[in-house]
Amino acid sequence: MKFAIKFYRGCRTLQKADEIIIRYNEKSASLIDFVQKWEEHQRIIIDITELETPIEECLTIFEEARKLHKEFAVLLSYNQDYVELAGMNIPFFFIEGASCFDDLANQIQLGVSDVYIINELGFNLEKISELCHQNNVQVRVYPNVAQSGSKLNMNTFQQFYIRPDAVQLYEEFVDVFEFFGPLDKQPVLYDIYYDERWLGNLNEVILGLNKVVNNQTIMPYFDTSRIRCNKRCNFGKCDICGAVENLGKALEEKGVGLTRKRATHDERDIDEENMWNEPAAIISLDDEVSEET
Repeated sequence: MKFAIKFYRGCRTLQKADEIIIRYNEKSASLIDFVQKWEEHQRIIIDITELETPIEECLTIFEEARKLHKEFAVLLSYNQDYVELAGMNIPFFFIEGASCFDDLANQIQLGVSDVYIINELGFNLEKISELCHQNNVQVRVYPNVAQSGSKLNMNTFQQFYIRPDAVQLYEEFVDVFEFFGPLDKQPVLYDIYYDERWLGNLNEVILGLNKVVNNQTIMPYFDTSRIRCNKRCNFGKCDICGAVENLGKALEEKGVGLTRKRATHDERDIDEENMWNEPAAIISLDDEVSEET
């Protein structure tokens, strides 16, 4: 799994990040110097969604930046001119996520390098990843926010998000995790998801989750089911989320819970029989956040 971190001064996670996203709001040749400061394997993504200068005036700078740092891409919006970027073979993708298969197919057809999978489409990642990878498109998600295409947030526990404990299960289908929310929370979220476990309440990690659910009471089949369930619950054909939630309440009443070992990253094969082990100390999401945005 690759992790994307949005750039801000003082962020302690930038050196570890697989991707660094930086805002580029006006034409500036300082981008040339910036891209050369990072390791070759680190992908530099410039976010031009709020660019005040016409894109065509910046193309020479973008082209030079890519020559100096091969892992380079541009993040832009639908209403911006991506045709010039495509013509110069500069990788690009859209800030607007794909929330339906038409969105996904259209973005792939336009030649994007990546696509954000959001809302209900996140419940069909097995098929989506196959389609994207066949077209050399990376699958990106925001794992730490409960997402739905509906404005009626009836049951956020059933919405799309990914628990830290499920990172290994999603590695086959998702290429990049990018964190949603305040910049100064990124280092802590990175640590939590990199360790692949959380020992507190799930709503402390997942933004928009309006229920207090102890993450240590959630059974692993909750995650394995949601990868490919395609939200059958909307047709009355599945209630795994509800069953897991009710079982979790029963376990908490009995003082019983499960937790994974902290990931070592030496061996990435999934061993579901041994994924769960003795608990360690509980971490607060607000710990160690002292950087300024």
